[in-house]
Amino acid sequence: MPGYQVLSNIDSEMVLKDYLGHEPVCTIAAENKKNTVSNPIGYTIDKVNKTIVITQPVSSASTVELINSLKACIELDEGSFNDYNVLCGLVGPGATEQHIVTAHFPPQNYDEDQLRVTIFDSKTSNVQKLFYQQINTVAAILGGLALSILPNYHTETSIEFGQKTLQVSYNTLGTQSFFDGVSCGYHTAANLEAAKALLKNHQEINRDNLLNSTTDSPVLRAARILRKPVASIEQQNKIKSSYLDFIKKAWIDTYMPLESQKNRQSKRFQHYFLGYPQESGWTKKALYFGLLGFIFIPVHSLIKLPTEFLLNFLSETANYIKNALIAWCPTNAVTQSLRSLFLLVAYGLQGLFKGGNLAVRVFISPVTSFKAVCSSETEKEVESSKPPDKKEGVLTSSRSYESMVKGFDIKPTTKKEITPPVRGPNAQLKSGSSLSEDDFEPDDNPTQNNVV
Repeated sequence: MPGYQVLSNIDSEMVLKDYLGHEPVCTIAAENKKNTVSNPIGYTIDKVNKTIVITQPVSSASTVELINSLKACIELDEGSFNDYNVLCGLVGPGATEQHIVTAHFPPQNYDEDQLRVTIFDSKTSNVQKLFYQQINTVAAILGGLALSILPNYHTETSIEFGQKTLQVSYNTLGTQSFFDGVSCGYHTAANLEAAKALLKNHQEINRDNLLNSTTDSPVLRAARILRKPVASIEQQNKIKSSYLDFIKKAWIDTYMPLESQKNRQSKRFQHYFLGYPQESGWTKKALYFGLLGFIFIPVHSLIKLPTEFLLNFLSETANYIKNALIAWCPTNAVTQSLRSLFLLVAYGLQGLFKGGNLAVRVFISPVTSFKAVCSSETEKEVESSKPPDKKEGVLTSSRSYESMVKGFDIKPTTKKEITPPVRGPNAQLKSGSSLSEDDFEPDDNPTQNNVV
């Protein structure tokens, strides 16, 4: 599908590695007992300029666990961890979708009860909601929309994380539109690179310096990296942005809307436009000629050109303009407001023409419309029957749930009774046949875990 898409953690790490000049990436293994994030943590460390950059976004709910894990696992030849700057992307609920912001932890005593962090947001979000605080969703959306109009919005707040308090200094950059829900990962990677460069040049990390470092669109820069031969096909498909790609989609949506990608690649013009049977054998071909399919099907395809295809063409043209606006990275408050206005208009036009296409298709291609409705219902049934999947890639803490929810006014759930596997020949049960985690005594000679 053409257009810019949300970057996965692997994509973000690939882009950031390229920005940082392919510095060696160290990894704290998930099996490491000192790693309370419970996921591998990739990072680069500059011991000269005392800077640590986390290469993948981390859940904002695991902020304290991240700092504790870094402090416990990173071995320094000289100096103290308290002398280091930590740069990372934090993932949390934005105004309308999951959102990534740039976080800077300045040198401080990380053992104190208060932890200082400066947030640089490419758009405008609600700070409390970003850190999973309870807040009305509608109020967050309306508040974010109102605050996005204000240039250089800044606020300070405190977030409780169990025994620690996060002192947050929040700053908006405005380089991403409020109506852009896909490019936060692109902007965060560029901001991490710029912040690291500022520290290397002994400059302060602030809003003005970050904006002055934005000499090129973060979206276009990341797209160039993901187009390199080393990138996977899936990664390259996330940044298809040429106008021809959008026109191809309009053509496919008109003549092969329900076909799979594999079938689309195998079909030729004579198959999807003229209706000539693709399968081998004489039966369908005889019916094709006997029932005058070689006349009716091409005529039907020609009727689609000024109707369905035209509306799809206009819809994808608006989609192309929308993605061009997403890639635009203005730093001036006036141009930022104009971009949001144009983006909103592009969304409206895309939906208007697409809706018109679906309405026209009911009369011109009723069979296709009926199949589309049936296919949509089938997909919903299949999706509802699937077990919930874990979200991809975001570093979260599964070990310290109770510590995470202490500051969020959420009551931890009680332990459920479970039947754990026997871990060794000498493992014993305390009592009863109904087991819990506390009813299980460890083996006298437990199997050693490989902890890195």
